[in-house]
Amino acid sequence: MATSGSERLLEERKKLPVWIHREVLVEIVKKYPNCVIVSSTGSGKTTQLPQFLFEAGLANTDMIAITQPRRIAAISVAHRVAEELGRGAVGVGPVGYCVRFEDASVAGLTRLRYMTDGMLLREACLDPTLSRYSIVIVDEAHERTLNTEVLLGVLLIASRKRATSPKPLKIIVMSATIDPKNFVDFLGPSRTRVVYIQGRQFPINTFTVEQPSIDYVSDAASTCIRLHGEPTCPPDRGLLIFLTGEEEITRCVSLIRRLYKALLESKKSSSNATTSGATSLPPRLSVFPLFAALPQAQQLKALTFSEPGTRKVIVSTNIAETSITIPGIRYVIDCGRAKNLEWDSTTGLQRLRVTWVSKSQAWQRAGRAGRNAPGVCLRLYTDAEYDHQMALHPSSQLASAPLSGVLLNLLAMGVKNVQSFPWLEPPKQQAIDSGLQLLQRLGAITIVPQSNKSPFACNGVAFTNAIPSPIKLTKLGRLMTVFPLAPRFARALCSAAHLNCLIEAIIVVSMLYVAPVFYVPQESREEFNEIAMRFRHPEGDLASLVLVYRAYIKAAETSSNTDGVASAATSVSTRLAGRNRWCRENFLNHARMRTAVKVRAQLRDLVRSSGLGRLHSCGADDFSPLTKAFFEVAFRDQVATLATRRADNAADNTRESFPYYKRLGDTNPSSPLLCIHPDSSLYPLAVVARCPPPAVLFLEAVDSSFVPFSDTHQRVMMRHVCMIPSSWLGDEEKEAEETEKVDVEQSRVPTLAQEPDGSCSPTNVLSLSDDENRRRQLKRWLKNRRKKVARAKRRKMNGMDQELC
Repeated sequence: MATSGSERLLEERKKLPVWIHREVLVEIVKKYPNCVIVSSTGSGKTTQLPQFLFEAGLANTDMIAITQPRRIAAISVAHRVAEELGRGAVGVGPVGYCVRFEDASVAGLTRLRYMTDGMLLREACLDPTLSRYSIVIVDEAHERTLNTEVLLGVLLIASRKRATSPKPLKIIVMSATIDPKNFVDFLGPSRTRVVYIQGRQFPINTFTVEQPSIDYVSDAASTCIRLHGEPTCPPDRGLLIFLTGEEEITRCVSLIRRLYKALLESKKSSSNATTSGATSLPPRLSVFPLFAALPQAQQLKALTFSEPGTRKVIVSTNIAETSITIPGIRYVIDCGRAKNLEWDSTTGLQRLRVTWVSKSQAWQRAGRAGRNAPGVCLRLYTDAEYDHQMALHPSSQLASAPLSGVLLNLLAMGVKNVQSFPWLEPPKQQAIDSGLQLLQRLGAITIVPQSNKSPFACNGVAFTNAIPSPIKLTKLGRLMTVFPLAPRFARALCSAAHLNCLIEAIIVVSMLYVAPVFYVPQESREEFNEIAMRFRHPEGDLASLVLVYRAYIKAAETSSNTDGVASAATSVSTRLAGRNRWCRENFLNHARMRTAVKVRAQLRDLVRSSGLGRLHSCGADDFSPLTKAFFEVAFRDQVATLATRRADNAADNTRESFPYYKRLGDTNPSSPLLCIHPDSSLYPLAVVARCPPPAVLFLEAVDSSFVPFSDTHQRVMMRHVCMIPSSWLGDEEKEAEETEKVDVEQSRVPTLAQEPDGSCSPTNVLSLSDDENRRRQLKRWLKNRRKKVARAKRRKMNGMDQELC
């Protein structure tokens, strides 16, 4: 007998627009090799189509994969589908999911496997035909992510190989806003059927501002409070705010809470001032952040929260545009922007920029207000900005992302000529060449030059017989594909194995995966500055990440050891409680630290199984081998040296001592200046102590247009910065040439370029005498800073309200 809960879920399924088309959809999938489904928001295609196919028996022998661009969508949709099927929880019944470093599926049991497109690509490296799957559904194809673009080509090749086999592979492409023609032409018009399904979309009123917004974060918060205070806006109407990233979201959530508190006090004052006291108070307000790095429990809480008499406000990035269904949303406030990584194939720098979304994305966001009832979308941009700044559809990430990781995976799948790979939209040749050059420099591939490029003439026109040079994946390159990491980080692990610091390198990569690990409310910045001193290391941010991780692990051990003998369950509970308390005291995100521990464990297992090398540590104090592991090959091209001050900035008194850097070897005068990010461990030395290191290594560059400098020259903030000794830069060109010639074909552990004397030991390679004085100076400065902070804290406790220096 069905329970009331299952009956309710079935009734909800029947109300979805896609339900009445279930038999037709199943027949089309059975008849055609490929299918493109275009349906507007709210039709239920993401959750229902896989269930239709499962119930029709199309997953009896092989799995059905449903790919999503984001992990939060894959996880949340899997939980919803498992609940609707009622045949067991995720990972226990027929529904599972697989995201990076987390696999909640069981071989032989899971039939519907929701996964990120990147994880299916990794699986294709080991099984290019994807033999475990009968159907692959590519959802949210309109987002044109890098992995989705590549996955479509991989699926097309796999389907061709399996076309004549007893188990052909069927491809289904789904989205709400795509033009199906490009996908039909790509998959083959004779083999592809297009299906249009009308979605359940209620009317949406859109409003724009008259003047461009100067601070859209503050405008979003104030607009939210004005709506909440309107008597005609019942509290059961939820509100969704779209912003660009975690920093903006955190600021907006804090601002909304402060404004709501001020609104309550204002209403209470008005009520007390009136003789009747009849002034009504505004309803309760619950505000939730939502972004990809948020712990899963907090994400689900934001999606499922419902309390009578309380308005739900969700402040989200663009992850709430499509797959995630948030019930009860009636108002949308859209800033019209999103953060995107842009990569310059000429300089090799990747910057995180805030850019305008496309018109189709803007309507996707507005559509979130009309899922269940008529809604309202308030756009914090003008009609002119909508018409002239926004493109019609989002462009492919192939045009703005580095291709080295994609090319390495394609070569691992057996693709011999990346130029002939079936791209939906071919990337620029310059981007492909740049990616291949990086892989060659990392030692992952070898490019055999062709000797038969001879000129010839035809009809009086000269041609060159330019046959593409064959590309060979080296043993080192094959080893790098074992790790689910970008090629640079995989190569850094290989260098760390040679320099006997694999333990620290794995910790750094794990911490960078969950970064940022610190969460500091604006009102606690002063207290955090004092606490952060204990984690700063004079060699830079990589060493600092290791210190944070070690302190986190030690906090749990200390907690469990203080309670004496206890049961195993109690010991685990005690460790978790101790770590959680320690994280709160030190402004660390406990969930991210727990994830870092899991990622480290998986990387450690991969290192052991791959035969990379033994897990050695560089010790507790000297992290020079760790810095060398990232510098030696992986990030050798991301070195910056102090730049000479330009004459046009001579009048800049406000930032007179601010150190600027130029990328090593960059002679272009129009190239952006580089600055150390304020969150870096080296920032106090470089800016506060006015003793910047002459050369630094950086792992990431972020656009700094938000920083109010007095001059207008473009700058880029360097993140994850390490101090490197000047002696490392002396023979850079010679070392780079030797590194490119590394031959690891006969070697189990990758070998690196040797020094002229033939020695590769860290003690001979790392000569730090040139910069030892700077390290000592930073240590002295940190020590004095701690004393000064402690004195100021004591004065404050004694009632002396003095500011920290």
